[in-house]
Amino acid sequence: MITIAHLSDPHIGASDRSLDRLRRTLDLASTTSPDLLVISGDIADRGLVREYDAFRAVLGPAPVVVCPGNHDLPDVLASTLGPELTRAREVGGVRVVPVDVVVPGEDHGSLREQECERVREQSEGADAVLLVMHHHPVPLGHAVADSMALTNPDLLDRLIDQIPSVAAVLVGHVHTAWVSSRSGRPVLGAPGIASALRADDRARPIADAAAAPGMALHVFDGAVHVRTTFHYAW
Repeated sequence: MITIAHLSDPHIGASDRSLDRLRRTLDLASTTSPDLLVISGDIADRGLVREYDAFRAVLGPAPVVVCPGNHDLPDVLASTLGPELTRAREVGGVRVVPVDVVVPGEDHGSLREQECERVREQSEGADAVLLVMHHHPVPLGHAVADSMALTNPDLLDRLIDQIPSVAAVLVGHVHTAWVSSRSGRPVLGAPGIASALRADDRARPIADAAAAPGMALHVFDGAVHVRTTFHYAW
């Protein structure tokens, strides 16, 4: 079995408490002895080098894969964190491939043909592939969240058809735990670290910064079947 601790949206630099909330969630993740730590975007709040440096300084010994979110600057993230954290990584027959769907200056996401080609290349020969992206490719029924979704999920459908070994898609962005599917594959969303999405899409502020940070724990049995549970650092 392969255990993946899936974190998202620490937004380092957004508040004085952002690093503390990340540390609490990393401590929680460490109790599960994960084979891999995945963080699905919005690592930094403003895409600053010092925010990425602070993020990296608190990471533990587990290997890490990250993808950029809409608050990140993908080039700065890649150059600061380096290929060790931003490249595809394989653990126990599961290849985890980060996908960049960031649209600079926008909250929504978009998948590009060039990125699809890169993902296909990095997925070749894998028994099982786990795609990690920031934006959700299915509607959640929440007006605020759905206004910032992936705008061309049909391209993701085509990509999944071209990579039959895709076992699941891991996402962040909406700061809430949720489960859905796309093209017959599980789509699994992690809770937010910086805050939690309020269920009432009319509430303001829409994010609850006092809510406990959380994570998703994905356990792969035979590199195909996945069991997901959600945990919080109360």
